[in-house]
Amino acid sequence: MTDEGTDRRTTLGGKIKAARLEAGLTQDEMAGKLFVSRQAITKWENDKGVPDIGNLRRLAQLLDVSVDYLLNDGTDAGMATRMLREPVDLAAVDAHRSANSGWSLKAAKKDTIVRRMWPHATIHRLVSEPILTHDEKVMDNVLGFFTPAWFGIPQILDSVRDRRNRYYLVDRGANQLFVTVSDEFVESRVLTEHIDLQRGMHFAVGAVRLTVAAPLAQT
Repeated sequence: MTDEGTDRRTTLGGKIKAARLEAGLTQDEMAGKLFVSRQAITKWENDKGVPDIGNLRRLAQLLDVSVDYLLNDGTDAGMATRMLREPVDLAAVDAHRSANSGWSLKAAKKDTIVRRMWPHATIHRLVSEPILTHDEKVMDNVLGFFTPAWFGIPQILDSVRDRRNRYYLVDRGANQLFVTVSDEFVESRVLTEHIDLQRGMHFAVGAVRLTVAAPLAQT
């Protein structure tokens, strides 16, 4: 039990709950990902039970925080992450190439993973384009003036940045998630501002400009 005056965000249970909410997960969803009961999650979050070391490590990996963060009772412990990271095994996913995936089997597998993770959500694929710095814009103009190439700095940057990533906007009604699928992980963040799902809408995450594309078909 904690003292009535204790900030719940500094307890293990409070930090688990805060990180879960920041990741946009219900107790049932997190329990399913950790292969424990919802009652276990409730006990942990209410500081009436403590996860064993195995579950503690899985919690830290799932919520992309350190075990030290969860166990540290310092006042800075209230800073929960907004990102949820889960490993994926592309080789185990059954999917087929199509025009929607650009005839790429790997892209089709990533589409399938996202649809299976959020089967009832509205999901739009996002087209990415790096946001140029001032120096990059100057170089882009120089390349465009002196070379006949149709591409410029954005295309060059996009080619050297991780092209394995595929981006999605997952609309769950109560919240929207920005989802990145690489060859190794699915990373999802709760968006703090609502994004219009109209095709062609733009928004930025970090140094990447994203455009809402066609929705993924329901399976």
